[in-house]
Amino acid sequence: MKSHVSLEQKICPVCNKTHDSGAILLDRRLKDSMEHHTVTGLALCPDHKKDGFICMIVVDESKSSGSGDTLKPEDAHRTGMVVHVKKEAAAKIFNTDMGGSEFVYISQDAAEKLQTMVS
Repeated sequence: MKSHVSLEQKICPVCNKTHDSGAILLDRRLKDSMEHHTVTGLALCPDHKKDGFICMIVVDESKSSGSGDTLKPEDAHRTGMVVHVKKEAAAKIFNTDMGGSEFVYISQDAAEKLQTMVS
């Protein structure tokens, strides 16, 4: 049954599960165009979100499809390994502003280098 309102949901890029974002979507034309739940994109679920941290999702580059410097979520072959790093530390380690990013994809090599920094 369609309606002109919908509950927004996001997909967690770590576990691939759908979760409620808490937002309500409204068709401004008031047409019955939306399902009860509408997935609008990616966001970390409560189990994988940690305030002040960025979630680094380790991917196998050899099994990931796509090209260029930007890896699309649908092309990422996740290894199951996840690293949480404080945003300030990540900005210093990678010498870049992490901005409002909740998560990034990193290679297995990068994850191993991070591991040696902790050990």
